[in-house]
Amino acid sequence: MATDKQIAANRANALRSTGPKTAAGRAKSSRNALRHGLSLPTEMDADELAKFHTLEAALAGDRADEDRQRAVAEMAQAQLELLRVRKVRAAMLAAADLEGGD
Repeated sequence: MATDKQIAANRANALRSTGPKTAAGRAKSSRNALRHGLSLPTEMDADELAKFHTLEAALAGDRADEDRQRAVAEMAQAQLELLRVRKVRAAMLAAADLEGGD
């Protein structure tokens, strides 16, 4: 259990540790956890959307019921996510290679 002295010190410290005060500081700190962009929500452009529908149609076939269609849509989305991860990984490795001077 914390002593009264520790509690008072903790409260005094908490007053100084309140985070950024300005809008610019808040905007900057809001991106602290962003390192690679993989956690951003995916937004498909027209080209990616066309790939998605092509892959979805190829996987579903002609006589897909509702459950199969849903499963196929999830598989197509997962495949596009995997391609995005590979693209980001390749870019990160290329950047690391350039920074390393090799």
